[in-house]
Amino acid sequence: MQMGKGKWRLYIVFLITIATLVGLENAANAAPESRTSYEGLNYERIEDTSLTTRPLWTAPLDQVSDDLQLSKGIIAIGHGYAYVIQNGKLAALQVQNGKQTWTFGNYLRAPLLYHKGTVYVSSDKGDIYAVDAKNGKKRWVSAKPTTNSRRYIIDRDQLFALNGDIQAYNIKDGKFQWRESYSEQLPVEIVATDELILAQNNVSGAYSYDQLHAFDRKTGKEKWNLGQQLLPFRIEGNTALSVKTATLLDHNSLPTLHTLNLQNGKIINTVQYNPENIAESAESYGYGRGDFWVHDNRLYVGLGSKVYGYPLNTAPSVANQDVYKPDGDENERYAAGPYDGRLYFTTNSRLLGVKLANKSTVYYSGLTNPIARFELIGHGIYVAQTDGILVVIHTQTAKPVLRLATFGKVFGPTLRDEGIILVQTKGKLLAFKEPASVK
Repeated sequence: MQMGKGKWRLYIVFLITIATLVGLENAANAAPESRTSYEGLNYERIEDTSLTTRPLWTAPLDQVSDDLQLSKGIIAIGHGYAYVIQNGKLAALQVQNGKQTWTFGNYLRAPLLYHKGTVYVSSDKGDIYAVDAKNGKKRWVSAKPTTNSRRYIIDRDQLFALNGDIQAYNIKDGKFQWRESYSEQLPVEIVATDELILAQNNVSGAYSYDQLHAFDRKTGKEKWNLGQQLLPFRIEGNTALSVKTATLLDHNSLPTLHTLNLQNGKIINTVQYNPENIAESAESYGYGRGDFWVHDNRLYVGLGSKVYGYPLNTAPSVANQDVYKPDGDENERYAAGPYDGRLYFTTNSRLLGVKLANKSTVYYSGLTNPIARFELIGHGIYVAQTDGILVVIHTQTAKPVLRLATFGKVFGPTLRDEGIILVQTKGKLLAFKEPASVK
């Protein structure tokens, strides 16, 4: 087909117009978009369904009044049984199958304690019962009640009921021995020695400070007290290691460890720790009080995202110092260990380990939600997540081996008895077989 010159001109103008419009559209598409949208982890996390297990059995539990008591544990285990409170009764459940063997009493409540074939439990009125763990028969009831006990501790031949006060009973017959003489409330943690019961509380006044108390374990009379001192973490004969704490007037810039004479509460020795040799004049001078503990004759000091290790009973100025810190940012904090050759750190959203042998970092996989708590049992890390999923991770391979849906949000300690793992949640006890790979 032939065109005249006029028609060719019109056709060329048409093509130029089309090209211009297309160019304008492409230019508009290439312009920066407004920053009103963000896309992050926008995908479904597919979990290995082969790891999912169901409980071997479950059992109802009477709920306790607060989460703190649940976090300390509301059942007891021993003799192949789980001892629980159901409808106000003490019940013995076989850990292998959850079958009930016997029940005892009425109007009973947590906490429970199992010790050498006897289960200890109290009533709503505060009577303490000692019950034969095999047959559920009463051995004795306490001669004097103690209301709202939060914890029981047995040391030697004494049972201590803790409820803000400390009450001592003879474990053979339940005879009341004493209530400690201190007028203020005490936390439900104590340390027992041959002659003393040690407790620590916080005293409020013009300023607050921690105070360590020593009570005669025969009479409950206070023998001495010492301010700015935590409950000892190690006892050796008549001496104890205890951390000094700060006050408004004494900032305690360096972690300070005291050796105490338990006979009179006097400070025998003072050691300060400055592992990075921070100059006192530095703007960031100071670490806080630090977290101290002893394992295999080594002293560990947790400071922020790092843990420092020293030979026990060696001055830090002359000791060979080990530093354990996971790779990454400064948000990780020490959580547990040493255990299975590792120290464990967490941000509550992830879990890492640092090997004691070479200080390398181990990244534990399998977590999908923040950590509510975890226990180290065998070669397993039993992580209870805030979404109610319990994840079992191998301490050595760092990989998950099992997942269990509990539908709980708050957990007591995960326990093991005769190859069965027991999980405490609000109103429910769940049991499953310990994974063979982590035994």
